[in-house]
Amino acid sequence: MAKVILGLASLILLGATTPGTFDLAVRHARIVHGDGRVTPSATLLIASGRITRIDESAAADGAPARRSIDAAGCTVVPGLIDAHVHLQPSILPRFLESGVTAVRDLRSTIDGPGSPWVNATIVDDFTSARAAVRQHVDAGAELIAIGPRLKPPLLAIVVQEAAARGVPVAADLGVTTALEAASFGVTSIERLSGIIEAATAVSDRVQQRRDDSGSGWASSEREWATMPHEALDRVAHALVDRGVTLVPALVWHEARAQSGDTAAAAKAALSVQQRFVKDYVQMGGRIVAGTDAGDPLVRPGDSLLRELELYVEGGLPPATALRTATADAAALLGIASRAGTIAVGKDADLVLVTGDPLRDITALRRIVRVIRRGVVVR
Repeated sequence: MAKVILGLASLILLGATTPGTFDLAVRHARIVHGDGRVTPSATLLIASGRITRIDESAAADGAPARRSIDAAGCTVVPGLIDAHVHLQPSILPRFLESGVTAVRDLRSTIDGPGSPWVNATIVDDFTSARAAVRQHVDAGAELIAIGPRLKPPLLAIVVQEAAARGVPVAADLGVTTALEAASFGVTSIERLSGIIEAATAVSDRVQQRRDDSGSGWASSEREWATMPHEALDRVAHALVDRGVTLVPALVWHEARAQSGDTAAAAKAALSVQQRFVKDYVQMGGRIVAGTDAGDPLVRPGDSLLRELELYVEGGLPPATALRTATADAAALLGIASRAGTIAVGKDADLVLVTGDPLRDITALRRIVRVIRRGVVVR
């Protein structure tokens, strides 16, 4: 499934609500709503897993609740969303520990022959590509993820078939460039894949990478470090014009900058990738935070906090970085009506932290409570 809402078996469960009584009250909280709004002090009143009132009046202190949390001195932010995860049941608790209450699962992928993904559905012609999309959608997929060995003509067919069923497509590219994928109508491009291939003016490099995607990633990282800014800007403007969302997973790139044979190339590339993310936002493009959690080098939960820190270190304001894991992430997942911001009627997915993440994004690491649908899970 494309969207997974997290939960744990060992929750502190709240009892049924009696008339006039709320399940949970979070009192005297400074609320960062996730969409740019800030309420200096208010009480959040929660019933049946949803926010039923946000009350700034002193009278809210007397609102009856089965459980109350005094949030004086704390900032409350929406539950965070990791938009690029390869989900495994064993890692679910680690997300909640870091305030991540929803993820976008890209585990089930459609790819071409030679795919590096063990769970991929392999297609090699138009008929099998269309059938694979139908199979995934009929099984309940709310997103089609495509892998790096899917060549341009087949990717175009996958997007066409998915669009006919109202399902978005997330592209982890290798043998198709970012501009090709954008022209076909993909919704998001993952891990900044295909961007260097689109920026390079040397066509034989692109073709070589298409023929050997196994060595293509290391080559791409080396080229990030030396690619002219103007070439990257050209690609960025084209992707913005197409309305493509980028899920950079910079923390995945950083993990490779710290280990392995490609460490030097990845380290040199990272600062350029951070600048590219900042420029993309300044051009009007949408960035959504994702991590590639499920990869052995990426720590679930904690990696999303690091992803936001990398955005800020690259020049994005903390408020913009936070939005990539809240309001904008919920919009990409199609769950904005119930998640991503703190508002009446939405799921009570909340993270209480000390400090102000709008000034210091590392405040998100100083977690006091995590609340998932009105239930305290940390």
